[in-house]
Amino acid sequence: MPHGKEKEEEGYHSQRLMSIIDSALDHAGKGSKQVVLDYLHVRYGMNVDLVLQFKEEFENYLRETLGHSAEIIISRINENLRNAASLAAEEAAPSREGKKEKRTKEEEDLRSRIADVVHFLICDSCFWCASILRERYESRCQSCGREITSAIPVMHNERFVYEVDKRRGITLSFRQQR
Repeated sequence: MPHGKEKEEEGYHSQRLMSIIDSALDHAGKGSKQVVLDYLHVRYGMNVDLVLQFKEEFENYLRETLGHSAEIIISRINENLRNAASLAAEEAAPSREGKKEKRTKEEEDLRSRIADVVHFLICDSCFWCASILRERYESRCQSCGREITSAIPVMHNERFVYEVDKRRGITLSFRQQR
């Protein structure tokens, strides 16, 4: 049974997981979001270890409950969990001076939003596309859930323009910014 600091950490991780799932469910709508959150409380008690241990079961529940929207939510939850894990690993790793680095919220927001490379993603199956302003991105289509194989880096001094012709042909062009 956890004591003191372990219990505080467990509470923090449970709150963090709840926050990740809660923000990913914003896409589902208020009613669906509440149904899923109630399910998590009843089924797993929002215990991080149980949710992660039965992650596949939870994902199947989302698919049954939310249909095609579940894939978007699952990919957002997975992306947020990976980002949280990498951030925790960065904070736990000692810096050059042997001390843990402390970052302000503003610095962390800037760090996660601004990258030298923007990726233009396009799904080869359904032609969903997006510009991703991070170096890391989800490799699944946010629309159909298939793996994205077309990710084109856009350098910081470039911009891209896409045009759709009468036959629904797509032209993507890159230009240097002046």
